[in-house]
Parts: sequence; C-alpha cells; structure tokens
Amino acid sequence: MGIEAKRVMKRRNACSCSMPGVWRAVSYVEGAVVIFHSPRACAHVARRMNINSYYRNLTTALGECQLQTTPLLSTDLEEDEAVFGGENRLRRTIRYAVETYHPRAIFIANSCVSGVIGDDTEAVAAEMEEEMGIPVMAVTAHGFLDGEYFKGYIDAARLLADRFMKSQPKEPGTVMLVGDCGGIYGEYVQTRMSCLNAGDIDEFLFTSELSKKFNTSTLRLGVNEWYYHIDYASNTTMYDQSVPEDGTYAMRMYNANLHRFYFYDFNKNASEYYRGHENKLALYFTHDWDVLPKLNLYYGARVEMQKLTGENLAVVNAAGNYVGRFADYYIGATAPDGTLIAPRPIDYNWFNYDLALAATYKLNSNFGFTGDFTYIVQHPKFEAFSPATLPNTDQISVPLGRVGIYYNNAWLSLTSLFSYISKTNNNSTLNLQHNSEIMAAPLTYDIQTIGWTTDVMAHPVKGLDIHFLFTYQRPTYKKYETSVTFGDGYVGRINATGNIVAEVPRVLIEFDPSYMITKDLKIWTSFRYFSKTYANINDAYYFNGHWETFGGLNWQVNNKLSLGCTVVNFLNQTGAKGSIAGAELITKNEAAGIQNKLMTGSYLRPFTVEFTASLKF
Repeated sequence: MGIEAKRVMKRRNACSCSMPGVWRAVSYVEGAVVIFHSPRACAHVARRMNINSYYRNLTTALGECQLQTTPLLSTDLEEDEAVFGGENRLRRTIRYAVETYHPRAIFIANSCVSGVIGDDTEAVAAEMEEEMGIPVMAVTAHGFLDGEYFKGYIDAARLLADRFMKSQPKEPGTVMLVGDCGGIYGEYVQTRMSCLNAGDIDEFLFTSELSKKFNTSTLRLGVNEWYYHIDYASNTTMYDQSVPEDGTYAMRMYNANLHRFYFYDFNKNASEYYRGHENKLALYFTHDWDVLPKLNLYYGARVEMQKLTGENLAVVNAAGNYVGRFADYYIGATAPDGTLIAPRPIDYNWFNYDLALAATYKLNSNFGFTGDFTYIVQHPKFEAFSPATLPNTDQISVPLGRVGIYYNNAWLSLTSLFSYISKTNNNSTLNLQHNSEIMAAPLTYDIQTIGWTTDVMAHPVKGLDIHFLFTYQRPTYKKYETSVTFGDGYVGRINATGNIVAEVPRVLIEFDPSYMITKDLKIWTSFRYFSKTYANINDAYYFNGHWETFGGLNWQVNNKLSLGCTVVNFLNQTGAKGSIAGAELITKNEAAGIQNKLMTGSYLRPFTVEFTASLKF
C-alpha cells in the first residue's frame, strides 16, 4: 500500500505549466529520462525550477547520498510540427535518449503545443516501449491547457507507483510517506495532506492512416479509436508536521486541544471518486499543398464522437444543492443535513472537432511570411468528474493563431512570430489556507495569452554558434473567481480576473553562445533573463527580474567516454523566485501592510561547479 503526500502549503498553480511538475517528480530517480514534448522556448520552465538547489540540504544531511539530476530533453517542436504533428519527432527523441543515456525508463511531459496539435503521445509511448524494451510513459496533462504544475507532479508520481512500486506487508501502526519536501526550511509547523489512491485502468487504442502523394500535394486520411475504463478512488487525511531549523528529519505531531489523533479531517478536503468508461472515435484528414512555387498551404480537420458513461459522487440534497465534502466523508456516510452519500450516474454524448490552416509564402529563397491558425473544440475528460461536484460541462474552445516572418541564409536562421492562444472552461481546484485550516475551492476559468517570440541561430564563423531567444508574453486569468467558507466563518475570496498568471514572467531572454574548440571539445555559456514575476494569484507579491548564468566545457574523449564541467551562476547573483506558500488570499492592500514576515519560496542557486563523466559499454 502506498501513500501519496501533497505539500498543500504550496499553492496549486491553477494556470501554471504541468511539465516541470513531471521533471520534479522523477528529478532524482536513477535511470530515468524526462522528455519535454515542446518547442525550444518552453525549456525555460525547467531552468526556473532549480532542482539541484532544492535538494542541496538533503545531500548535505545524507553525506553518503550522491544525487544525480535526471536528464531532461526536449523534442524542440518547430513550425512544421505545429502544423503537421510532432509524433515522429517524439519517436526520434526517444530513440536518441535510449542511445545516449541508456535509461531504465522514459517519462514524456506534454506541452500546450502538443495538446493543441493533437499528438497522441500515449500511443507513441506504448509503441516505443515495445520497440525499445523499456517503460515509456506519457503524462496526460498538456502544459497549462488542461493541467498545472501539481497535476504534472502527481500524475508522474502515480506512474512511478503504478509501474514500479511492489506491494509490501503492512507493519501495524506505521505509514510510509513518499515526497520531495524534507524538514529543512526552518522551525515551523506545516499542515499537510496524505492521499491514499486506489484504482484500475484499462485502455485500448487503434489508429490507421492512408496517404497519397501527388505532384504538388500530399493527402492523408485517418481514423482513431480510443477506449478508456477506470475505477478510481482517493481518500485524504490531514496531519501536522514539524520543520526543524537544524535540518533534522521532520516529525508528525498533533495538538491535543484540537485533535485526538495525529491524522484528522478524513476526506474533508480533496477526496475523489469516479468509475466508468470513456470512448472516442475520430476521423481526420490533412492536405499539404504547394499551390504555387512560392506558396504552400496546409489544412485539415478532425471530427470526434465522445461518449462518457459511469458514476461519481456529485451528491445533491433535497434542495438540489451539492452536499460537498465534510469530515468523515465516504460512500454510505450521512451528511450533516441527512443526505446519504451514494454514487450518482453520469452519461454524456459530445461532438468535438479540430480545424487547422497554415500558410507559408516565400518572397525569395531566404525570406518569407508564415502563419497558422488552429481551432479546437473539446469537452471535459472523465477525470474532471472526480470531485464531489459536477464540473462545468460546457464545450472547451481553444483558438491558437500565429503570424510572422522567417529568414534563412548560410549563417543565420531567424523566425519572429506574434501569437495568441486562449482556453475556455478550465476546471481546477485551489487549496486555500486561513490560519491553520486548508479548504478546497473548485472553480472554472478561462485563460488567454498574447505574445511575441523571436528565435535566432547564427553561425558567424566556423565552430561558433550563437543562439538568441526573446519572448514577450502576457498570460492573464479570465473569469477567475472563487470563494470558500472556513470553519470560523471567514469567507476566503479570490477574484483574479485580468491578473497576470503567477510565476510566469512577461519577458524572457536567452543568449547561448558556444564554440567548438576542436571537433570533440566544446565550450559554452548561457545567459537567461526572467522579468518581474508575481508570487500569488492576486498579484500582491512579486519577485524582481533577474539573470541566471551557466557555462561549461564538454569533451568527447572517444566513442565511449565523455567528460564535462558545468558552472552554475558564475556571476554568483542572489535573489528569489517562484511562489509564496499559503499567500493565495493575500490582496495587494493587505500585502502593503506586511513587512518583515518570514515566507517560503525558492532562492537562486549559488555559484556551483559540477563535473560529469559518461561511459558507454
């Protein structure tokens, strides 16, 4: 039996990216490799995590423990993949990972781009697992489209537990906690949540495609069939834990005046239950057409029938209102108002569709215009029905548009694009804190992002490569409003409509020069700038902009041996980033009156030198 532990003092980022959560979950799993199925520009989310610094104190405390960061790769999706699909690039990246790192398992973290273009990464993972002979697993969340940091973390942790944890005899009076937070952050007490998850999942996927090449075009026609059955339940308990300043191990504790036992509030906050099946049958076509020598058009469509049948625990009382969770909540329990908690049937039939159009026009052999537009209509997945209330079942629309220019010659490659993306009817849950109490607050919201990205790769002289990336983005919450009533009667409210998404900088700059001293010896540096970022949903707290610097030397000694040296933060800058735990309800007016208060967050990794060696047998 396994226990899943959440750090609920850490805000569940309702609109953050799920990809770094996947990497965090397996960040020090020996033999693992993580692949971001994403454009190159998405790699900044991993840089911001600073995983090595997060575990520094743990390594110090366990001197014999030599932690090695799990390799992180990116499929580097480009415009062609955004139009034609990136499944083949994902297959190539998996093969490269196996050949280069010889992993024991591979985890795929999906981006919002892979979600928008509809790449079936789970099917690719199953295919490559059979080809490579090692576990290859894809996390279902797609960046910020249908997930968040915490969802990526939990889904990856579940994959680890499902695939690799073995059942062990239970020792009476004991419990095992598996997590990534040690007691090393000061002498405080954290309120935490333990989750016991159990379930069975059966899946079936069938896909087939026909293609025909003509003189100036290629036509593709395909069909997808996906069947998914699940029987899942999650039970939760709350407990308190000390966090000693000296770095010793955290201890479970309780207040005899408030709680009788270490664990309390069984299923009060985040229990989940759903069972049944989901079926999707889709037809699609694409047409890649060179209309003129200088003009290429690509267009396609996908239509899908989605049927969802089963049961959940969205129980209503005699007045027609949802009962919601309460302490000692389970199937067969009686709510305080006398309502019996019993499963309720759910049955939906939906029609989904995708439309895509892209165009490239060459003014000359080097310069031209490019643009694309995708419109997706979806409905909630079965997982959205796990809470004690029904989700918003309205259609989810995702328009994505980009337009810009490109320029290529022998030594320079440049792409500059303006972009717009939005998503309606996102279903999520915030864990809001007031004093020592934590309550779950469900909400439905929209997101919207406009941006401009310029990507340049230059080769001015032999051996010298210079990469430059500039991104301006303005991700904002839309219709983001929720509230929850705590035990003392306090009503915690959040209205973040129009606010900039927390933890996401508006300006990103990346400058990466490298030089091949010889064909086997490479020296490189990386300068990355992150502008001002907000640390809570209400945009009440923020971290100032900062630079992060890296550099190193890589030497391919021979076909089997490679050596490396990496210097992190070689300018030795100081600062903070990330989020502030437990600050979701703090408003700008309240923040103005708070000074000299200790808060939790993340710091920039200090000057560090690392040496690596890789040996192939």
